Amino acid sequence: MPRLADFLTAEGISNSDCLTAAAVFVDSNYSGQNIADRLTVAKSEQGITQGYTYAMAWGYEGQAIFDYNKRIGSLIDTGIDDDHGFRIYLRTLQNTINNLTD
Repeated sequence: MPRLADFLTAEGISNSDCLTAAAVFVDSNYSGQNIADRLTVAKSEQGITQGYTYAMAWGYEGQAIFDYNKRIGSLIDTGIDDDHGFRIYLRTLQNTINNLTD
């Protein structure tokens, strides 16, 4: 995505500092148990361990996943939409952990 590469360059962010984390799907029968939050924290901690700084949120499977990412907060708006019309955001992995464990 050339526009995304341009955004990263303009922000001084290396593509190699960004990971695209897999979407978290939790069966609605398990709602309210913070399972998605715990999985998101764990994958963010693993990303930091592997040397990444940012998570790139895009390619959402649907509105619920997009809404979940927005709920976490601390989003960096790229100004670019993905192929489904959802906005592509970045977030530092540490902010993800902080926002979900506070």
